Amino acid sequence: MKNEFRDIEQLERYQRGTCSQSEKEEVEQRLTKDKGFRGLHDDMELMVQGLRRTSEGSSIEDKIESLKAAFEVFDEVEEKEVIHLNSWFSRNRSTLSIAATISLLVASIFIFRTSTTNPDNLFQNYFEPYENLNSALRDSQQEVDDLALAYIAYEQEEYAEAARLFESANSKNTELLTHLFYQGNAYLAIGEAEKAIALFQIVSESSSILQDTAKWYLALSYLKAKDLQKCKELLDNISHANNGFSKRADDILKQLK
Repeated sequence: MKNEFRDIEQLERYQRGTCSQSEKEEVEQRLTKDKGFRGLHDDMELMVQGLRRTSEGSSIEDKIESLKAAFEVFDEVEEKEVIHLNSWFSRNRSTLSIAATISLLVASIFIFRTSTTNPDNLFQNYFEPYENLNSALRDSQQEVDDLALAYIAYEQEEYAEAARLFESANSKNTELLTHLFYQGNAYLAIGEAEKAIALFQIVSESSSILQDTAKWYLALSYLKAKDLQKCKELLDNISHANNGFSKRADDILKQLK
């Protein structure tokens, strides 16, 4: 029984996309050779798909209610609406406790997938305005101009004011890529993704030291704008770049599949 519980937990991590690369390879190898393990995987995957179909477009609260209802009517569900959950219990699993464990884990996968793959939720989970590294520049200004005030507002998380001040300062000199980068962050923080995209594109296509960082924020800007095709293309590029953003890019890609 311990082995079955271990298999269930391993498959849960695999279906969530949270297992290590070595564990992923182990699972995929077992799926090709172990019929029982493959059957367990298929049961869990079919159940998730069935639950997703019956509650598509509903709120997370409605999805939870659908999940409860599904488990209460094992013998009454119709084939066209929900998978035959009663047949799921008839595949020679050791005990009802095993089945109950699978049910709970499937529920967690179902809720996890339907709540985190929303672009807005993903954006909120991964976006954080870039740290202000220009305090020395700000403090060295002989007079308090728009640029100095922009960094002060940015540091105080007053992003709307920072965006306005950066826009005023940068309109006089668009060659200062660092300032454009922070202006893009300010725009993104207040939800103006299209404006942020234009600025991050300039920095990401330059030879600036912030080039890779700008690509990451550009991908997040596409995510915020719900341009998922461009977002995925850029995240795929970042995930293969082997830099500080690769792991996070790969994580988002898994959740967008």
